[in-house]
Amino acid sequence: KVNRFMKNEINIYLQVYDLRKQGMTYQNIIKKISTNKVELDDPDDRNFWSFYARKVRYAKRIINNVENGKFPGEYEDEKNR
Repeated sequence: KVNRFMKNEINIYLQVYDLRKQGMTYQNIIKKISTNKVELDDPDDRNFWSFYARKVRYAKRIINNVENGKFPGEYEDEKNR
């Protein structure tokens, strides 16, 4: 079952995914959608990039799950559970 928090989280994953598909860099994605002052002060920090890359990876898994009739299905990395 998808709760409100999960729905917001999935929407963010898909937003980051769409921006990457449009060719936007992680730095520009951070500048566009982040509300975190630390991220905005240093959007070139590769640690933040990996955080957003994970969102793209999760979005791809969710899209694949939907294509296979499961929503949202499993999408998080095993080590993060």
